[in-house]
Amino acid sequence: MGFDHLHLLLEAKNRKCLADMMRVIKAVTSWKLRKSGLHIGRKAHLWARRYGYREILSSVDLETVRSYLERHQM
Repeated sequence: MGFDHLHLLLEAKNRKCLADMMRVIKAVTSWKLRKSGLHIGRKAHLWARRYGYREILSSVDLETVRSYLERHQM
């Protein structure tokens, strides 16, 4: 069974940096997957144009998110 989304825990200085990081992540992973010959399906795009994010403002929230990500690994 495939997956349809991905969770990343990233640290960025601001939203512009986050947008730049996501642009690079999407571009590089798309290029590498297509270069590897992986059949992605009929979709023209591997990634959606948009992405969601959540700001983590406290160490308690950070640990909650980190714990969630560890429990939901593929």
